[in-house]
Amino acid sequence: MKLQEPDSLLVLEANDSQSLPSHKSILFVPRRDAAKELWEGARSGAEGAVQLTGVDEAYDSEDLYQYLNKYLHHNKAFVVWYDHRRPTHVVFHNKYLADFVTSNKYGFTENPKHLIHNIRLVKSESEIKLMQKTCNIAAAGFKEVMKFSQPGVSYFFPFLVCFDSIGQNPILPLTLLHQGPSVI
Repeated sequence: MKLQEPDSLLVLEANDSQSLPSHKSILFVPRRDAAKELWEGARSGAEGAVQLTGVDEAYDSEDLYQYLNKYLHHNKAFVVWYDHRRPTHVVFHNKYLADFVTSNKYGFTENPKHLIHNIRLVKSESEIKLMQKTCNIAAAGFKEVMKFSQPGVSYFFPFLVCFDSIGQNPILPLTLLHQGPSVI
């Protein structure tokens, strides 16, 4: 099971001078609120987030600003890997992170996107097998669609037939459905 809560943030605290077990994962999640949970769904809260995800520590999102200021006070040189120029969640960024990033007296902020993109180039054996399986499923679907392709047949119908006949959900080809008959 994975954590799917908005307004959450994962802090990976690393220490170059120490080995891996000394690193920490800290998750900041929205506080449990029975009234909001009636409308928005259940929340894990800080206690549930540790059990659900296995992070070392979890706190309420409102505690993030205090945590960052405490970290800033106790650490004199560090790098914050965060894309502050294009934050994913602008409201969350403005509320909790903007001041910390701009007042970062002892360290600097580095955009991690180039590192993440480089990591995506390296695939494990299991990732390669999964990608091959995905391609095989897509190829089987396209072959099935091509059986029904002929002049005058709507391009939407073959996709539905294809996915009914191989028992898959129509998730992958939705982007193709909107591109017109030239796709087939």
